[in-house]
Amino acid sequence: MAESETRLVGNTDEDLREWIRTNMVSERSTLLRDLRERAAKILSLNDDGSIRPRPGVQLPARELVLSAYIGRHYAVAAGLTTDPSIENKELGTTLSLPKGTIGRCLKELRDARLIQAVTEGRHILPLPNLDRALQQVERSRT
Repeated sequence: MAESETRLVGNTDEDLREWIRTNMVSERSTLLRDLRERAAKILSLNDDGSIRPRPGVQLPARELVLSAYIGRHYAVAAGLTTDPSIENKELGTTLSLPKGTIGRCLKELRDARLIQAVTEGRHILPLPNLDRALQQVERSRT
């Protein structure tokens, strides 16, 4: 039995966490590492884990919302926050967009299958969609 299979046999939460770190986390960090230079040209992270566009970067509302979800994965990797999902209210506050605009953008992003609802009023950008999301934001830069 391989080492990772041995760890899976354990019944504690710590055994599960260790197995996940060993067998699943490298893909996330590899993906974030591969896309980091592109993401850094578009967005910046605040100390609280919230996201803002880089100075001089102008984005339409939809892509501004999408960039917040992209940046959230980097904020988690940096240890600035622990949850890659974002509450709708938080988007309005950090991006200074009206509630109606946030709602419209979220619907468009869900319909495009870029983000997914986690709970009522909270969404996440699944990691497999990160590159496609970044491409859309890059195309919309002005």
